[in-house]
Amino acid sequence: MKPRKQLAKLKSELGLAATDLNVKAISQIMDELSAAAAGGMSPDRMTLADYFEPQPQTQTNHRCTQ
Repeated sequence: MKPRKQLAKLKSELGLAATDLNVKAISQIMDELSAAAAGGMSPDRMTLADYFEPQPQTQTNHRCTQ
């Protein structure tokens, strides 16, 4: 393969790698924002115990009267 063709191929691959890193970073930010909006913790910062501890829930007293 000629040097110019190799250089063009490497530049192309480098551009794809940079794009992949950008997409990964954006995806991670979106996951964190989604978790924060839902009132949860970021999955990256949760421990195994966090998944199994009961989450506080509001208790309601709904009584059906007829």
